[in-house]
Amino acid sequence: MNFEYILNEVKKYYKKFDREVKFHRIPRNLIESITVAKRTNKNPIIAEIKFCSPKGKIRDYENVENIASDYISSGVCGISVLTERKFFCGDISYLKIVSKISNVPVLRKDFIFDKSQILESYYYGADTVLIISSFFNENDLKNLIETSRRFLMEPVIEVHNEDDIDRAMNCYPKIFLINNRDKDTLEIDLRRTEKLSKYIRKYDRDVIIISASGISSIYDLKYVLKYADAALIGTRFMKEKNIRDIVKRFVFSTE
Repeated sequence: MNFEYILNEVKKYYKKFDREVKFHRIPRNLIESITVAKRTNKNPIIAEIKFCSPKGKIRDYENVENIASDYISSGVCGISVLTERKFFCGDISYLKIVSKISNVPVLRKDFIFDKSQILESYYYGADTVLIISSFFNENDLKNLIETSRRFLMEPVIEVHNEDDIDRAMNCYPKIFLINNRDKDTLEIDLRRTEKLSKYIRKYDRDVIIISASGISSIYDLKYVLKYADAALIGTRFMKEKNIRDIVKRFVFSTE
């Protein structure tokens, strides 16, 4: 199983969102939220809600509002919500629940391949969406980015290698997410953040870089934050019985 397999499965079950969506709210700004966290000496962390992964269950289901409340009160600068059903036990309804109570930007994390999913994301309350660069040619990636920006959602562009970065740079994104998980083998290597962040910085663009996957300790967090502006952490937090305490430790650690 790899990312392409999951994407193809998502395409099979996805029912195109066909409601009319009009611009009616200004999304919360993830770039601004990350910048404020750094300025106030917090570790900029986007905490993720997910109950399972392709490797199995992470946490028994519980009210997502309670989890989001714990994240918010612990000082995170954003919340990522997995909405993919088959492999991550997510649901689009979780996005609506979290967005209603959140005072920080909410990221919809899913395998997005169609612009109707962008409209759906805005409709259900997302402030930004994740778009995986490797799934698209330059023109299709640009179209998805432009669709997202029509609703003032600055998308997060996920990259796995230098080719992904080169393709994305031609579309002038403002937020990159470096996934430390290999999209083909699903193996994790935190050094990917160091390597790819340096490659991104060579472009001399004013961009935000987020490191994601495999960050399980304060040591890991401090390592990736040497090269990235923020970290996205899900499994480590969702495995803990007391979410609030562990997240606070990560957000306020000065180790």
